[in-house]
Amino acid sequence: MKTTVAMVAEMLQGLASRWYVKLVISVLTFLFTEDKNTHLMFEALAVLMVVDLLTGLWAAAKAKQLSSRVGVLSTLTKFGIYAAIVVSARMLELIVTAAGVPVVGVTVKVAIVYLAAQEAISINENTKAVNGVGLAGILNALKGFSGPQT
Repeated sequence: MKTTVAMVAEMLQGLASRWYVKLVISVLTFLFTEDKNTHLMFEALAVLMVVDLLTGLWAAAKAKQLSSRVGVLSTLTKFGIYAAIVVSARMLELIVTAAGVPVVGVTVKVAIVYLAAQEAISINENTKAVNGVGLAGILNALKGFSGPQT
């Protein structure tokens, strides 16, 4: 027979594996973070995730493997994983700060920057699948654009 502690641990583990719980925790972390820079970083990460979804759908369409269901589900799964990473970073901050080391805001920001970099890499891979050159090719093409001629 399971002990009460084992049953509670099992219940919490099952609950924590649900994407919607991670979503709620992420939203609560965002809402109760007073640091405006962290808010901007969350918003930038969300924009990158949307761009990644769109470029991923574009690349899949070009490869004749388009499935919006797969794209949306993978984005929701990714969001849940990212939320768990950010929440874990925040929990680490609280534990370390309670131990006497003031690191409030640092680990969350590092986690968000890391996740944003992952999104940028994914966007580059998606654009490379579409145009063969990735973001660098697009930027080089834009450098040569002189704007409308008057």
